[in-house]
Amino acid sequence: WRCTSYKNTESNMSDMAQGRKRDSNSPGAIAHLRSRGAVEARFRAYGIGAISLSMAFLVVLFATIFSNAYTAWEQTHIRLSVTLDPERLDPQGTGDPEVIRTGDFGGVLKASLRARFPDVKGRRDKRSLYAIVSPGAAFDFQNLVIASPELIGTTQEMWLVASDDVDMLLKGFIPRDVPESDRRISDKQMGWVDALIADGAIEKKFNTRFFTAGDSREPELAGIWGA
Repeated sequence: WRCTSYKNTESNMSDMAQGRKRDSNSPGAIAHLRSRGAVEARFRAYGIGAISLSMAFLVVLFATIFSNAYTAWEQTHIRLSVTLDPERLDPQGTGDPEVIRTGDFGGVLKASLRARFPDVKGRRDKRSLYAIVSPGAAFDFQNLVIASPELIGTTQEMWLVASDDVDMLLKGFIPRDVPESDRRISDKQMGWVDALIADGAIEKKFNTRFFTAGDSREPELAGIWGA
Protein backbone atom coordinates (compact mmCIF):
# COMPACT_ATOMS: atom_id res chain seq x y z
CA TRP A 1 0.00 0.00 0.00
CA ARG A 2 2.84 2.33 0.91
CA CYS A 3 4.59 1.63 -2.38
CA THR A 4 1.43 2.33 -4.35
CA SER A 5 0.89 5.60 -2.44
CA TYR A 6 4.46 6.68 -3.09
CA LYS A 7 4.07 5.98 -6.80
CA ASN A 8 0.83 7.96 -6.91
CA THR A 9 2.45 10.90 -5.12
CA GLU A 10 5.44 10.84 -7.46
CA SER A 11 3.11 10.70 -10.45
CA ASN A 12 1.10 13.67 -9.14
CA MET A 13 4.26 15.73 -8.60
CA SER A 14 5.46 14.89 -12.08
CA ASP A 15 2.10 15.96 -13.52
CA MET A 16 2.28 19.24 -11.55
CA ALA A 17 5.80 19.96 -12.82
CA GLN A 18 4.73 19.29 -16.38
CA GLY A 19 1.69 21.54 -15.83
CA ARG A 20 3.90 24.36 -14.57
CA LYS A 21 6.22 23.89 -17.52
CA ARG A 22 3.27 24.08 -19.90
CA ASP A 23 1.99 27.17 -18.02
CA SER A 24 5.37 28.91 -18.26
CA ASN A 25 5.34 28.46 -21.99
CA SER A 26 1.86 29.84 -22.37
CA PRO A 27 1.40 33.26 -24.03
CA GLY A 28 0.12 34.76 -20.77
CA ALA A 29 3.16 33.56 -18.79
CA ILE A 30 5.54 34.85 -21.43
CA ALA A 31 3.82 38.23 -21.44
CA HIS A 32 4.00 38.37 -17.64
CA LEU A 33 7.74 37.60 -17.67
CA ARG A 34 8.35 40.24 -20.29
CA SER A 35 6.36 42.79 -18.26
CA ARG A 36 8.27 41.97 -15.09
CA GLY A 37 11.57 42.25 -16.95
CA ALA A 38 10.53 45.64 -18.29
CA VAL A 39 9.59 46.82 -14.78
CA GLU A 40 12.95 45.67 -13.41
CA ALA A 41 14.77 47.43 -16.26
CA ARG A 42 12.87 50.66 -15.56
CA PHE A 43 13.66 50.35 -11.86
CA ARG A 44 17.38 49.96 -12.61
CA ALA A 45 17.21 52.92 -14.99
CA TYR A 46 15.49 55.05 -12.34
CA GLY A 47 18.14 54.09 -9.79
CA ILE A 48 21.01 54.92 -12.14
CA GLY A 49 19.29 58.19 -13.05
CA ALA A 50 18.83 59.14 -9.38
CA ILE A 51 22.49 58.41 -8.60
CA SER A 52 23.63 60.36 -11.67
CA LEU A 53 21.43 63.31 -10.72
CA SER A 54 22.79 63.27 -7.16
CA MET A 55 26.35 63.25 -8.46
CA ALA A 56 25.55 66.15 -10.79
CA PHE A 57 24.12 68.18 -7.90
CA LEU A 58 27.23 67.38 -5.85
CA VAL A 59 29.50 68.59 -8.65
CA VAL A 60 27.46 71.81 -8.95
CA LEU A 61 27.65 72.31 -5.17
CA PHE A 62 31.43 71.95 -5.05
CA ALA A 63 31.83 74.13 -8.14
CA THR A 64 29.73 76.85 -6.50
CA ILE A 65 31.72 76.63 -3.27
CA PHE A 66 35.00 76.80 -5.18
CA SER A 67 33.91 79.72 -7.37
CA ASN A 68 32.74 81.72 -4.35
CA ALA A 69 35.58 80.90 -1.96
CA TYR A 70 38.71 80.48 -4.07
CA THR A 71 39.75 84.10 -3.50
CA ALA A 72 40.02 83.36 0.23
CA TRP A 73 42.95 81.07 -0.56
CA GLU A 74 45.04 84.15 -1.28
CA GLN A 75 45.73 86.97 1.16
CA THR A 76 47.15 90.40 0.45
CA HIS A 77 50.39 91.34 2.25
CA ILE A 78 52.21 94.66 2.50
CA ARG A 79 56.00 94.89 2.69
CA LEU A 80 57.39 97.38 5.18
CA SER A 81 60.84 98.20 6.44
CA VAL A 82 60.47 97.71 10.20
CA THR A 83 62.99 98.92 12.75
CA LEU A 84 62.71 96.76 15.87
CA ASP A 85 63.26 99.50 18.43
CA PRO A 86 64.66 98.00 21.65
CA GLU A 87 63.10 100.78 23.72
CA ARG A 88 59.66 99.68 22.58
CA LEU A 89 60.16 95.92 22.59
CA ASP A 90 62.69 95.02 25.32
CA PRO A 91 64.07 98.12 27.08
CA GLN A 92 66.23 96.16 29.52
CA GLY A 93 67.57 93.77 26.90
CA THR A 94 66.41 90.74 28.87
CA GLY A 95 65.51 88.53 25.93
CA ASP A 96 62.77 87.14 28.17
CA PRO A 97 59.72 86.09 26.10
CA GLU A 98 57.35 87.28 28.83
CA VAL A 99 58.95 90.73 28.84
CA ILE A 100 59.00 90.90 25.05
CA ARG A 101 55.35 89.89 24.95
CA THR A 102 54.44 93.20 26.63
CA GLY A 103 56.28 95.25 23.99
CA ASP A 104 54.60 97.91 21.89
CA PHE A 105 54.51 95.96 18.63
CA GLY A 106 51.60 97.94 17.25
CA GLY A 107 53.49 101.16 17.91
CA VAL A 108 56.55 99.88 16.06
CA LEU A 109 54.45 99.04 12.99
CA LYS A 110 52.74 102.43 13.08
CA ALA A 111 56.14 104.11 13.19
CA SER A 112 57.16 102.06 10.13
CA LEU A 113 54.05 103.20 8.24
CA ARG A 114 54.75 106.84 9.13
CA ALA A 115 58.33 106.44 7.94
CA ARG A 116 57.08 104.96 4.67
CA PHE A 117 54.62 107.83 4.15
CA PRO A 118 56.22 110.83 5.90
CA ASP A 119 53.84 113.31 4.25
CA VAL A 120 50.86 111.97 6.16
CA LYS A 121 49.95 114.49 8.86
CA GLY A 122 47.05 114.87 11.20
CA ARG A 123 45.46 112.34 13.53
CA ARG A 124 42.64 111.34 11.19
CA ASP A 125 44.92 110.71 8.22
CA LYS A 126 47.32 108.72 10.38
CA ARG A 127 44.47 106.52 11.60
CA SER A 128 43.49 105.94 7.98
CA LEU A 129 47.09 105.06 7.15
CA TYR A 130 47.36 102.58 10.02
CA ALA A 131 44.10 100.95 8.87
CA ILE A 132 45.61 99.61 5.64
CA VAL A 133 47.41 96.99 7.75
CA SER A 134 45.47 94.33 9.62
CA PRO A 135 45.31 94.57 13.43
CA GLY A 136 46.52 90.98 13.42
CA ALA A 137 49.85 92.03 11.90
CA ALA A 138 51.01 93.19 15.34
CA PHE A 139 50.37 89.70 16.78
CA ASP A 140 52.26 88.04 13.92
CA PHE A 141 55.10 90.50 14.53
CA GLN A 142 55.03 89.73 18.25
CA ASN A 143 55.22 85.97 17.66
CA LEU A 144 58.14 86.44 15.27
CA VAL A 145 60.17 88.48 17.77
CA ILE A 146 59.39 86.15 20.68
CA ALA A 147 60.68 83.26 18.60
CA SER A 148 63.74 85.25 17.42
CA PRO A 149 64.63 87.89 20.05
CA GLU A 150 67.99 88.47 18.34
CA LEU A 151 66.08 90.53 15.75
CA ILE A 152 65.55 93.31 18.29
CA GLY A 153 67.68 96.30 17.37
CA THR A 154 67.78 95.44 13.66
CA THR A 155 65.78 96.63 10.65
CA GLN A 156 63.90 93.98 8.74
CA GLU A 157 61.85 93.86 5.55
CA MET A 158 58.60 92.32 6.71
CA TRP A 159 55.46 91.18 4.92
CA LEU A 160 52.42 92.16 6.95
CA VAL A 161 48.81 91.08 6.50
CA ALA A 162 46.81 93.84 4.82
CA SER A 163 43.43 94.91 6.11
CA ASP A 164 40.29 93.30 4.76
CA ASP A 165 39.39 96.49 2.86
CA VAL A 166 42.72 96.54 1.04
CA ASP A 167 42.42 92.82 0.32
CA MET A 168 38.93 93.26 -1.12
CA LEU A 169 40.08 96.25 -3.19
CA LEU A 170 42.89 94.30 -4.81
CA LYS A 171 40.64 91.30 -5.44
CA GLY A 172 38.16 93.53 -7.27
CA PHE A 173 35.32 93.35 -4.75
CA ILE A 174 35.53 97.07 -3.98
CA PRO A 175 35.14 99.10 -7.19
CA ARG A 176 37.45 102.06 -7.72
CA ASP A 177 35.12 103.96 -10.05
CA VAL A 178 32.43 104.82 -7.52
CA PRO A 179 32.21 107.87 -5.25
CA GLU A 180 34.33 107.70 -2.12
CA SER A 181 31.20 107.74 0.04
CA ASP A 182 30.01 104.51 -1.62
CA ARG A 183 33.01 102.38 -0.73
CA ARG A 184 34.75 101.29 2.46
CA ILE A 185 38.19 102.56 1.47
CA SER A 186 39.03 106.24 1.05
CA ASP A 187 40.74 107.96 -1.86
CA LYS A 188 43.81 108.59 0.31
CA GLN A 189 44.03 104.94 1.28
CA MET A 190 43.75 103.96 -2.36
CA GLY A 191 46.59 106.36 -3.13
CA TRP A 192 48.83 104.77 -0.48
CA VAL A 193 47.97 101.31 -1.76
CA ASP A 194 48.79 102.33 -5.32
CA ALA A 195 52.14 103.74 -4.16
CA LEU A 196 52.94 100.41 -2.50
CA ILE A 197 51.91 98.55 -5.65
CA ALA A 198 54.21 100.75 -7.73
CA ASP A 199 57.09 99.87 -5.38
CA GLY A 200 56.33 96.14 -5.59
CA ALA A 201 55.48 96.22 -1.90
CA ILE A 202 52.10 94.50 -2.18
CA GLU A 203 51.66 90.83 -3.02
CA LYS A 204 49.05 88.12 -2.73
CA LYS A 205 50.34 85.11 -0.86
CA PHE A 206 48.84 81.71 -0.14
CA ASN A 207 46.52 82.09 2.83
CA THR A 208 47.66 79.37 5.21
CA ARG A 209 45.74 81.13 7.99
CA PHE A 210 42.48 80.25 6.20
CA PHE A 211 43.13 76.57 6.97
CA THR A 212 44.69 76.93 10.44
CA ALA A 213 42.77 79.78 12.12
CA GLY A 214 39.32 79.82 13.66
CA ASP A 215 36.67 82.49 13.79
CA SER A 216 37.71 86.13 14.14
CA ARG A 217 36.13 89.57 14.23
CA GLU A 218 38.65 90.57 11.56
CA PRO A 219 37.71 88.87 8.26
CA GLU A 220 41.31 88.70 7.03
CA LEU A 221 42.26 86.72 10.16
CA ALA A 222 39.39 84.22 10.05
CA GLY A 223 39.74 80.60 9.00
CA ILE A 224 37.80 77.37 8.78
CA TRP A 225 39.60 75.47 11.56
CA GLY A 226 36.89 76.11 14.13
CA ALA A 227 34.01 75.44 11.72
